[in-house]
Amino acid sequence: MSRVPAFGGSYSGMVGSIIFNYAFIVTIPSWLNEKKEGVSVNGAVWISTVSSTLLYVVVGMMGAMAYDGVDGNFLNSLASHCNPQLTRVSAFMFASGIVA
Repeated sequence: MSRVPAFGGSYSGMVGSIIFNYAFIVTIPSWLNEKKEGVSVNGAVWISTVSSTLLYVVVGMMGAMAYDGVDGNFLNSLASHCNPQLTRVSAFMFASGIVA
């Protein structure tokens, strides 16, 4: 667990990514138009937010424990020539899929 400190040094570059990862601004209005009458808005939003937060934490912890000394973008470390071809291709496809 030494690779995963409880608190980091600077969070200034992460705030935008954290906020926009949830994409509330585009998903909530369209979901409200489609939801059934008896569905609780608060319940659905909280359950989906908590479950996605837990998933972000689990995936982040696995990446942090697997790689030592990642500088900057984690995808750059995955795309490094030191990793197997499958890992590099997967990192490229993930990055391309996120943008698309």
